[in-house]
Amino acid sequence: RWKGRTRPMRIIGPPGTEALGKDIAEKVFPGVMSGASYDLEWQEARPGSPLLLNGLELEPHLMTHDEGLEMCLGYGIRVGSRRIGYTGDTILCDSVLDLARTSEILVSECASRDGRIPVHMNLLDDMPVVRAAMKPDAQLILTHISPDVDTNGMKNTQVAKDFQTYSFPHVVRM
Repeated sequence: RWKGRTRPMRIIGPPGTEALGKDIAEKVFPGVMSGASYDLEWQEARPGSPLLLNGLELEPHLMTHDEGLEMCLGYGIRVGSRRIGYTGDTILCDSVLDLARTSEILVSECASRDGRIPVHMNLLDDMPVVRAAMKPDAQLILTHISPDVDTNGMKNTQVAKDFQTYSFPHVVRM
């Protein structure tokens, strides 16, 4: 808002995202939701209902995370013939493995090296299972990480770094 944005912004999330987003925004920055110089569009995503957005197909996947939240989603993204997966915050569940099997690039949460946090995956127990479900040349990018997370020697795996740009021109197409 304060940086001069004029292009519309679309926020996509599970049911309840709009109310939660507005509530947090108003509590943190009172008045931020009024007087913007751009349109803000909220769109609900639900598993089993793909969305078409500016040339990409977004397929919501139900993830298992915090029971206090109405719904947590990961996403399969298709741009042309390219497929990318994003787990969001989750434990290892069938939807994570579905994304792993079908993604050329999977961006996966990995909150700790070996800690067993009830609502997150870890490097030593969960990531080998995820990596094994992926095609050998598919890329795995670990996010939502603690400082002790590394690749643990897994092939085609990277630990995301803030503000880093990634390019994957030679990734095998599925």
